[in-house]
Amino acid sequence: MGKNNITTKLNYKEALLNYFSDILCMSAGIIIYRNVSYYKGFILQSVQQEILILAFIYIIFAFPYYLFLNSGRFSKAAQLILGLLDFIKQSMRYLKEKKKTEQRSLPSFSPAFRVAILFMMVKFFYIPVMLNFAADHVVNIEKEIMHILNKQSVHDSIYIIMIDILYLIDTGLFSVGYLTESKYLDNEVKSVEPTLLGWAVTLICYPPFNSIFGYVFPWPQTSLVTFENHYLTFLCRFLILILIGLYLWASIALGPKASNLTNRGIVPSGPYAFVRHPAYISKNITWWIMSIPYMSIPAIVSGIGTNFIYYMRAVTEERHLSKDPDYIEYCKKVPWMFIPYVI
Repeated sequence: MGKNNITTKLNYKEALLNYFSDILCMSAGIIIYRNVSYYKGFILQSVQQEILILAFIYIIFAFPYYLFLNSGRFSKAAQLILGLLDFIKQSMRYLKEKKKTEQRSLPSFSPAFRVAILFMMVKFFYIPVMLNFAADHVVNIEKEIMHILNKQSVHDSIYIIMIDILYLIDTGLFSVGYLTESKYLDNEVKSVEPTLLGWAVTLICYPPFNSIFGYVFPWPQTSLVTFENHYLTFLCRFLILILIGLYLWASIALGPKASNLTNRGIVPSGPYAFVRHPAYISKNITWWIMSIPYMSIPAIVSGIGTNFIYYMRAVTEERHLSKDPDYIEYCKKVPWMFIPYVI
């Protein structure tokens, strides 16, 4: 009986630590989102409200989850707090004993702390981006529905709606991936991209950094590809839908594991059974088709520049994931990065 009481107390303390550590980090993020000028301008008002609603839901359900379903596990926020406290203790001990010996090792952060703080940075950056993307797709769908009701460009509107629905599902999946981490969703983070290059080539593809990238490589595109030849228009639009569908298939295969810069376990199913980076190759081919009406030497140079960035994303991801034995075995079964039997 006494042992059970001790275990219950430990579980209670762990749950409290996880709960309040998460609230602390979540509150810090919300304060920044609502007060820093960039985020006040970037995040849609509806998304600001969604974030507050999600925070309220968390406050209600998180503690019972940690107490009854996730005992014995520390959240990333708790690992961050514990890592900071441990570093402070090491620093105090180092300063106290420095005069006694010259061989004292310097204070250092634990591997768990490094993964925790990097993942918190990933969450902080991507949550508003993905929620904003999802909200934009909803707005676009509503706008095109009004066009259909008003009998304005009905066929074009149906095509645009199909694209936005596909991207809405994709951004919804990634939003779940960034918002959650649980053994029940099988999406616990094993490691986070450790290199500056890996972060740089990934973040430059998203706002606000993609504005810099777009300035260097201005690649004009339109999803509403149109030619004088109706058959060519239909073919290009059909290929775009197929490629975006392939991109979405890759996201569905990832499921709750969907997120950038993290290793949450290897996914060998869906399009990943054929190539290791199906989302990247489908994205880039889609953009080439969308740029056909604007084809020129500068557009080609910009397209190649974009392709190179995504190639570097694949290279840095593989270097990161190759530290996982499961990924090494996966690469033996799926040797092609982008196109089967080609590359």
